[in-house]
Amino acid sequence: MTSLPSFQSAFFLIGDEQGITIARLTKPQLTEDENLEQLEQDLNALVETYQVRRLVLSLERLNYLTSSAIGKLISLHRRMQRVDGRLILCAAGDDVRQILDTAHLWTYFNVASNVEEAVLQLAS
Repeated sequence: MTSLPSFQSAFFLIGDEQGITIARLTKPQLTEDENLEQLEQDLNALVETYQVRRLVLSLERLNYLTSSAIGKLISLHRRMQRVDGRLILCAAGDDVRQILDTAHLWTYFNVASNVEEAVLQLAS
C-alpha cells in the first residue's frame, strides 16, 4: 500500500489502525451543495492510487445524505469488491441508518457500530 500522509480530502480525515485505513467523514451532510464528484474522486483515489484494500468509513458526524451520495458509497463498495477489498461503514447515527434502511441498503453494506468493531471485523 502506498503511504497516505500526502492524501488530502475536504470530506474526511484519514488514519490507520492495524494496517486498516480509517476515513472519518467530517461533513454533517452529503448533499448536492457539496461537491459530490470530488467526494467520488477522493474515494476512488484511496482504492486506485493508494491501493487501500481494507477501509473503514466512519459516518459518526454525518446526519443526512442524498441518493446521489448513496450512489457514491455504492460505487465505492463495488470498486472495493472488484479489487478483493473490504469496506465497512460504521458509527452511523439513527438518521443515516434510517435513510440507508429505507433505501434497503443497510444490509447491502458491511456495517459496524463503531470504528473499533469495524477494525476487529477487518483484522480477522
